[in-house]
Amino acid sequence: MNKLLKLILVIVAVITVCVQTTDANSWSGPVLISDGSSTGWCYPQVAVDGEYVHVVWRNDAAYTTQYRRSTDNGSEWNSIKTLIYAGGGSYYPHVAASGQYVHVVWKGNKIAYCRSTDYGATFANGIDLAASQISPWLPDVAAYGENVYVVWIEAGVAAEDIYLTRSTDNGATWSAPQNLTAGDSVQHDNVRVAAYNNNVYVVWTQDDTVNNEDVMFMRSTNLGVNWSSPITLWNNTGSSRDVSIAAYGSNVYVTTDNSTTGPLQLKSTDSGASFGTSTSLGNGDDRQPEVDATAAYTSYGCNVSLRSSNNGIYVSTGPGTEQKIGTINPSTNSCMADIGANDTIDMHVVYNSRDGSGNHQIYHYHYPSTTGGPTVTELGMIIMTLGLLTIGAYVIMRRQRVAA
Repeated sequence: MNKLLKLILVIVAVITVCVQTTDANSWSGPVLISDGSSTGWCYPQVAVDGEYVHVVWRNDAAYTTQYRRSTDNGSEWNSIKTLIYAGGGSYYPHVAASGQYVHVVWKGNKIAYCRSTDYGATFANGIDLAASQISPWLPDVAAYGENVYVVWIEAGVAAEDIYLTRSTDNGATWSAPQNLTAGDSVQHDNVRVAAYNNNVYVVWTQDDTVNNEDVMFMRSTNLGVNWSSPITLWNNTGSSRDVSIAAYGSNVYVTTDNSTTGPLQLKSTDSGASFGTSTSLGNGDDRQPEVDATAAYTSYGCNVSLRSSNNGIYVSTGPGTEQKIGTINPSTNSCMADIGANDTIDMHVVYNSRDGSGNHQIYHYHYPSTTGGPTVTELGMIIMTLGLLTIGAYVIMRRQRVAA
């Protein structure tokens, strides 16, 4: 009986530890993921695929692109890597992940692209995706399966047209750049891309006839080969300063931070064929909204924005759900944030903020809050151990009954 009692106590203790390691109602962080030096870091971006969290940012002193990953949902972080690109320079890095492949782009001398084929453990040296362009900038990248898409703006021409190149083999080879806005003779800005299955979606802002920045949208339903005509998603008073897009299944989510209304979102439930009515996800002084969407967040996706009035970092999964998860120092003017999620409930926010010495650092928040909780592998071991303990308890009881 004493042995049986001990086994039962062990089982209860293990279950208690598992239950107490996760708080489903709060965020953990902030955790410093840059090196804490006086170098200065900015432009953080995040991509999440399963338990892998991939973060990129710029080194302000050396103008290089840095990469860091977590393989256990943000509990621990591997060492920082500097991505190699002979063209030099680093502005506006972005990252996408699809299985073992990690894709990073940024504005260097041209459009730099680095890829990893082993979940971010190593990276090949960077290549130019826009070598024939005059002055490409503001790149973005999306990946779905083995298909990868990179967009940018060609600032070397008057219209600043939007270009796209695509890969169908996980970034090994690339198509010739395609001009998506040839002939429209307006100035384009803030281009972003998303992909799901065979569908590819591109949004951007552009000047209208009264100098407002409207939000435009176009899509391809055949892996980026052919494209629809652009449509206007927002034609509001005031400028649309930033824009973001995400896709999951047949849902497409587009957000913008209109200067008079704050963050707005439009959602399509038919793969971008049509969009519903505009929804407010914050107040008038929220800026730089970013959106991601997964199986766990299909209603409005998950959204992050920065609030000028109180320097707050706000996360929302729909109207009325705004939650302040942290504060940036000293103001939003030089700070950025991004959000990524996986298909369970995990959300990851990265942002840059000044530390106590006035240096910009990169920080990470994770939802739900964990205090050293088990990874998927560890949880599997725990379940197996509990099973063995239960079998052991059953065998002991049977022996005791026989002996009696």
